Parts: sequence; C-alpha cells; structure tokens
Amino acid sequence: MLGAQDTFWKDDKPCTGKVSPRMLQQAAVKVVEIGHAERRAMFGETHEQVAQKAGAAARYGLIPLVCIGERTHHNTASAAVGIAIGEFRPQAMSVLATAPDDVEVILAYEPVWTIGASKPADADHVVNVTKELRRMTESRKGTTRIMYGGVQGLAPLQQVLMAYF
Repeated sequence: MLGAQDTFWKDDKPCTGKVSPRMLQQAAVKVVEIGHAERRAMFGETHEQVAQKAGAAARYGLIPLVCIGERTHHNTASAAVGIAIGEFRPQAMSVLATAPDDVEVILAYEPVWTIGASKPADADHVVNVTKELRRMTESRKGTTRIMYGGVQGLAPLQQVLMAYF
C-alpha cells in the first residue's frame, strides 16, 4: 500500500509546493498522514487545517491517517489521561466532523511529549487514552482505526500489548 506524508486541502486549485489529494489519487496513493506534531509546530498547522486536509483526502478516496496527541504530561495517572483527552478531543472531533461519517479514518495517537524523549508513555496511559478515543468514535459508520505511534523498542510494545489485551 502506497502512502504519502501530507496533502493540501485545496482539491482543484494549483498551489506551488503543495500536493493535492487529486495528485495523490492519480499516483495510486491509498493513505495520507496528516497533522503530525512536527508539521503543527514548524508550520503552525491548526486543527481546522488538518480537518480540511482530512476532508479533501476522503473526497478523493484516500484514507486520512490523522496524528493526534497531547503536549502536556502529568505525573498522576488519572490526571494525565484527563489532560490527554482534553487536548486531543478537539483535534479528533474537528477531523471527524469534516470527513464523511462513512469513510475510513485512522487516528494515530502519540503523546507529543514523548517525541524525542528517552522514555515512552506508560502502557496504562496508552491503553486508557486509546480506549477513550475508541469510545469517542464508536458511533461512526465508517471504519475508524486507532494506532499508537509512540513505542520505542520491543519492551515498551510488549507492555502496551499486555496491558491492552
């Protein structure tokens, strides 16, 4: 399966330096990553822009893989989960409001505070946050896949899988 790292929200207008979803579709791309924390930080991408990109991608039959995650970390487990949900809910809901309800969407959860950190998020944190994310999306008609992108090595992956299953 061929994927791309970003697209533009304008489907039918040329914009120098940007790749439209139509161009990706013509290149046989199936999935497009949108809204990575690095792009949000470097280019100031907003929730609205990421949602527009997801909607445009879906209109061309592409699967939007939308990156979501919280910037703030709290040492108390229950507070950390609440903070995470509070921060990523607007990200996820803006995308789900823009993408048609019956299309496939992938929500890639990664706590932004773990990017480049020496230690990933605790397995219990990941499980509790992704379960809440699943609850938020359960009424959608289309397939909603939830993936976790913050695992660093085999041991943390095993911890997450053991905590989840």
